Amino acid sequence: VLFHALQGAGYMNAATLADQAFEVFIEARHALQLFPQAEPVLTILARDYNLGVVTNGNADVRRIGLGHHFKFVLCAEDIGIAKPDARLFHEALVRGGNISPAAAVHVGDHPGDDIAGAQQAGMRAIWFNPGGKRWEGDKAADAEIGCLSELPAVLKHIL
Repeated sequence: VLFHALQGAGYMNAATLADQAFEVFIEARHALQLFPQAEPVLTILARDYNLGVVTNGNADVRRIGLGHHFKFVLCAEDIGIAKPDARLFHEALVRGGNISPAAAVHVGDHPGDDIAGAQQAGMRAIWFNPGGKRWEGDKAADAEIGCLSELPAVLKHIL
């Protein structure tokens, strides 16, 4: 889109400018603040579970130093299916080692995309709600956490 806009505005180097702009965007997208508990919690979980990432976004855990904790990263854009489509979650189960939906849990912060999507795929779902928002989804999550440090105990309880 940006390339076509630049080209339409008469820029001869539209492709180069669009590529440079996208790189600036990607760098900014990865300049995020991790929750302080992220690294230690992932270290604990990776010992006992196959971890994967399912995302509609373009932040890459490999670029922010967390990739070594995950068996796979599944970006919706790469396969043309986005959350909450159950097919994306089914693909994650395959990439995780042909895990059955009943043996899998998805953790996410969006009631529709994450929680409903995982439930439609037959998975359990944990709502990550650090802001203490009121639930506005249809079917409630299997559990709710306000802090990542709660996750290991909650997983042991529901698995």
